[in-house]
Parts: sequence; structure tokens; C-alpha cells
Amino acid sequence: MIGLIPFENIETVDWEGDEFYDYPHIYCFFCYGKEPYEHLGYYTETTPSHGLPFFTEVAPYDRVRRLSKKLGVVT
Repeated sequence: MIGLIPFENIETVDWEGDEFYDYPHIYCFFCYGKEPYEHLGYYTETTPSHGLPFFTEVAPYDRVRRLSKKLGVVT
């Protein structure tokens, strides 16, 4: 699952991380209710032999959640 955050909603990036996690932290505005994400979805990664990897959306999160609830699958 990948969450998309619009560039204009990013306040700053701490590239060093902190004492607990040494990877970058993204600080952003929560413009979408209680979430910073404009869109959530399930993606698959493809790495072509001649270039950089890219991601293709398989299904939007809200559709997967509704179908899972309808079928009785715990998410």
C-alpha cells in the first residue's frame, strides 16, 4: 500500500531521521481529514531491464476495504 502526499502539503523533510529510526521523516499538513494522503492504493513494483523501477496501481484502498468488508475479510 502506498499513500500519495501532494508536494505542496509537505512542510519539511528531516533526511537524517532520529534516535529511533535512521531513515528520512516527512513532515506534512493533514489536509484530508485525519490523513496527509491525497490517495491510498495498492501498487505493484516493476523494474524494467533498461531503467528505474516504477509503480502501477492495482486497486484503490477504499475499494479494497469495501469489498473486504462485504466478504467478511478482516483488514
